Amino acid sequence: AGLPTEALTASTARMLRVGLDDLIDASACAWTAWRVAHGTALCFPDPPDTDAFGLPIAIHA
Repeated sequence: AGLPTEALTASTARMLRVGLDDLIDASACAWTAWRVAHGTALCFPDPPDTDAFGLPIAIHA
């Protein structure tokens, strides 16, 4: 599953009328969302810190 890296090109971005950086960012977000949904995402730090309200502060990848 996933988007082939060959699709992350300037020509694809032009066809979609988006910036290449935006295409890459959106692909990274979709990949991370898939990993979170399937329980395979990594958490940094692990375990996550919490803020003043007790909410977790972490980056998932």
